[in-house]
Amino acid sequence: MICFDNLARDFQRIKNLLAGEKWHFGMDAIFNQYPWQLFIFKDKETPNIRFFGNDIRSVFEALKDELKPYKEGGKSMDDKAREQTLELRIYRIIREYVRQKAENKSGLKIEDFKKEKGSDGKEHIVYPQKYREETEKVCSDAFLAMRGRREKDFIEYYSGTIFSVPHFLPEEDYLAVSKALMEDWEKVKTLSMLALSANSYLPKQKETTLKEEE
Repeated sequence: MICFDNLARDFQRIKNLLAGEKWHFGMDAIFNQYPWQLFIFKDKETPNIRFFGNDIRSVFEALKDELKPYKEGGKSMDDKAREQTLELRIYRIIREYVRQKAENKSGLKIEDFKKEKGSDGKEHIVYPQKYREETEKVCSDAFLAMRGRREKDFIEYYSGTIFSVPHFLPEEDYLAVSKALMEDWEKVKTLSMLALSANSYLPKQKETTLKEEE
């Protein structure tokens, strides 16, 4: 039976805050310490506890709100905002990779999925079982491939796999992540694995999901 102490993640984040480190610092060590099913949702295998990836997705989503004043032109970019912008760019690139691979493997398109009202009264996408299964598979495959790679091996994998699908994102996003990959592959690796965790869980019918992507 898989056993996981959620305090390990919370304690790491507390240590990061106290030490003035970034919120994702040290997560790579946790990824190597525990079974992957704790970070990538796998139906009937991930423990029935508060899922790690949902918390991480909330962190990435919060970055959008923090960056709005800069995006709208009201504030000049500082070092923190530039770092957060990179984190959000990596999240979006991973999200696009997962979606396209899951669509190709399942033969289903998100734009064709029906919507229904959730318990919060808002409309949410109803993800078919086949699409959810392929999403889990895409995320777990990429997560495990990244976890076991370092330096040049990781850079080559990322360039040949994550960047292999068309990314309908601003060119500056793609270029910024490419630059970071060459200059600080460890940071890109950690953030990408966190992004895979955040994108691995899709709610079943009648469940209320997080807000849809913009």
